[in-house]
Amino acid sequence: MDRQFYINNWFESEGYLTVKTTLTERLASIGFHRDNILDILERLNIREPIQNNQIMRKFGRYIPDSSGQFGETEGAAIFTKSQWNNTKAVGLAQGPIYLNKENMSGSEYEKIRESLIEELLNISDPKNGKNPIQQVFKKEDIYHGEYTDKAPDLVALDSPRYHNKGGIGKSVMFGDSEWKGNNARNGLYAISGPQIDSQRVDADIYDLAPTILDILNIPIPDDMDGKPVSLDS
Repeated sequence: MDRQFYINNWFESEGYLTVKTTLTERLASIGFHRDNILDILERLNIREPIQNNQIMRKFGRYIPDSSGQFGETEGAAIFTKSQWNNTKAVGLAQGPIYLNKENMSGSEYEKIRESLIEELLNISDPKNGKNPIQQVFKKEDIYHGEYTDKAPDLVALDSPRYHNKGGIGKSVMFGDSEWKGNNARNGLYAISGPQIDSQRVDADIYDLAPTILDILNIPIPDDMDGKPVSLDS
């Protein structure tokens, strides 16, 4: 990984997202932030029990670090920091984008989705001129089933060597990556054992679960996506 892209900073700069300043962020500006708190707990030898306490861990999600950034895995903190009544779109790390359909009509929803796709595909990193997003999908293009309505409205796929971070409250839009690797759309799996042929087989991630069940001679549910991959020699 080379670069990080803070998508919520971009949403804010383009008028799609309004960020509210929380009490914890005001405290962070005067030194009361996660890094200092953890340092104090470490000196008092109580950091581990505090971090293992579920209530304290939940509260900690809403405390920014010294740079004002929330833990990227804490989606709840991103939504809490958004001024939802004045927000049209918010993004989570790795690409999910949610639109606020509560204050837009159906036609406006489609118009905003189309605009976001076009605009996201034309972002340029000032350091190298590259686009951090290589493709943007509508939810109906990649999800199916009875829970599709709960899926993100758009999904932005990272460009190679870029990592899309939530970054709400960040003062910059791009930065050098702290990560050494990232998820990829294409992957691989390997399996070995008696009567398994040495060959390359094209499969979908949906095929993994039914293949494992088939190997273990466990009935495959009728409503399971995917199909067993033939591994016989």
